[in-house]
Amino acid sequence: MLPPEWIFQEPSEDFGIDGIVSIGDEKHITGFEFGVQVKTSRQWNVQDEELIVPGIPRDVLWFWAVRLTPTLLVAYDANGGAGYFVWLPEILTDSLLSESTATVSLRIPISQQLTPDLWPVIKQQLLNYHLKLASALSAAQVLRPLLRTVHSLSQSLRILDISRMATPKTNDETMLLQLSQALAHREVVVALGALAERIGLTTPLGSTLVKPSSAYRSVCAEIFHPFESFVTADPKTPVAVWVNDQKMTELRPKLVALVIDTIASLSAMGAGTASTNNALHTDAAEPHR
Repeated sequence: MLPPEWIFQEPSEDFGIDGIVSIGDEKHITGFEFGVQVKTSRQWNVQDEELIVPGIPRDVLWFWAVRLTPTLLVAYDANGGAGYFVWLPEILTDSLLSESTATVSLRIPISQQLTPDLWPVIKQQLLNYHLKLASALSAAQVLRPLLRTVHSLSQSLRILDISRMATPKTNDETMLLQLSQALAHREVVVALGALAERIGLTTPLGSTLVKPSSAYRSVCAEIFHPFESFVTADPKTPVAVWVNDQKMTELRPKLVALVIDTIASLSAMGAGTASTNNALHTDAAEPHR
């Protein structure tokens, strides 16, 4: 169903999205993209004019929340041959993310049926999303803090990549490797939180950044204990941290992917105000409600 000028890319590993769609036109790729996650069933449960998508694992929910690039959730009715969609940033509320259950159910209004004529609408919604963040960034005049955040995330990514390739030979080397990864993950949480505070927690961009920081922290809490104390501790105060080696091995690729995605999104926001404004001068339809 995608327009021929739009490019669908499958991820090398399954991190909670089935693909990335890059929006293009007849001349070039615009640079705007969004994730897609498709769920399929032959008999969806419908309540109060909403289609229920059950059994979403907690870690997948966190992954969607951390990504600054929005993800489109699509529910496909295999019997009827129809699809329904919702933007995940619109439904991933703080209360939903804070639930302690292993899985959650998400809701998609059945009025939002995915048809070929809606792609201009979806494009406009995506551009509006980027415009809101880029405009907030421009108004906040936080280019230097933004660059410091990108630098911190890049340094953390470098440490995590080195840790991935390292082969410790002694217990001390293993402990040092675990500590370096814990510090790298802590820096991601601290850097995103500091940028959100610098911008203002109640601003659109600030509130958008709080969610990735909180979600990333929740994932790290499954690896390091007590991660919260580790994040907030005075640098001069010793803190004992226990590491779940199995969880660290399992979740590290996902967290690395999230850091890469965050760096790309923040970089795009920093340089994208002009391009976003230019992109909005299209014939796309008004946002569909």
